[in-house]
Amino acid sequence: MPIKKRVTSQLHLPTPAMAGYVYLAVERDTRGMCLTDRQRFNFYPASPFPTISWIFEGELHKVEDLDSARVPRISEPLPRVLFAGPQSKPSASWSSGEVHAWMVSFYPDALSHLFGLTAEVAKDEVLPLDHLLSAPLLHALQQTNASQACSPIQHIETALGPVWRDLEVRNSASNMRRWLRFLANQATFTKAGRGVRQLQRLVRDWTGQSLRDLELFSRVEEAFALSQKTGLQINWMADVAIDAGYSDQSHLGREVKRVTGFSPKLFSELVKTDEAFWMYRLLGEYLRE
Repeated sequence: MPIKKRVTSQLHLPTPAMAGYVYLAVERDTRGMCLTDRQRFNFYPASPFPTISWIFEGELHKVEDLDSARVPRISEPLPRVLFAGPQSKPSASWSSGEVHAWMVSFYPDALSHLFGLTAEVAKDEVLPLDHLLSAPLLHALQQTNASQACSPIQHIETALGPVWRDLEVRNSASNMRRWLRFLANQATFTKAGRGVRQLQRLVRDWTGQSLRDLELFSRVEEAFALSQKTGLQINWMADVAIDAGYSDQSHLGREVKRVTGFSPKLFSELVKTDEAFWMYRLLGEYLRE
């Protein structure tokens, strides 16, 4: 009988009730795995989505100089429950040993509805959650045990139970392009939403980010989704650049490097072969879903 390979990373999709507020959730569990120092890195793309993370076992350190060719410098251990704002550059973390953690990504325009936070809060920062939230919501989010909860999605839904009753129903966006379309539709129904400049200003007010940057993220996500059909072959750029809205392959290459930190050719190889790129493989799974 073949031995089933242990899953170290897992995607959790939001429930229908949460899909208008939560983009996705992931779980990383390396307990019992024999990983090298290199394999204990975790690489993340630049992203417009703020996140809340829980570190249940082990320690995670932020990599301070991701672009450096020297040995990476790491931070002190990150807080057990932390908030990361939208990240304009790719980032990475590292664990010295086994780790078990959750991460939930939220649509930035939902922050005020869920937590009473402004859209631009903690942009390009990572902060302890208690620096931003006060009780009782903070207490509900902090009080969790991974062995008692089935998934990060269930924990969020339970912790925010009292809040859900007062929230308006939001349609599921499912990807960045649809989310931007949702924002544009919302803007057109406001008095200040007529005209390009007014729409741009409203999007920045709601998300803390420019429409131009959000469209860049959307194009890269679309290209990555299309690339899944090619199996991330080396020539995937030629197949998807135009379909994803790029003028040419060079345009796509520049934006892929801005979001991931790597050239498309190297990026495609790392996603296929490198344990540290597990997050990108889960994103590919999400986009296929």
